[in-house]
Amino acid sequence: MRWWQAFLGALERLKEHASGLALAPEADHFDEPLRQVLFKTRRGRTYRALFVIRGRVVHVLRVRGAGQDRVSRGEVELP
Repeated sequence: MRWWQAFLGALERLKEHASGLALAPEADHFDEPLRQVLFKTRRGRTYRALFVIRGRVVHVLRVRGAGQDRVSRGEVELP
């Protein structure tokens, strides 16, 4: 599955550079920094994984595809 391979690549980037990745556009609506990592499939479809960092642990909260609305506070349950 191409989507899954692209997602696994994004997770590898999170292992090394999570704190250096950009805040998500909807970060202002959350109590802690909501960040995002973008990744593409071979067909060029762009996705973004939304995550928070707690200590040394990265929690991926949602994956959004192109054309999906931004997440609202009620859609995401923080760990």
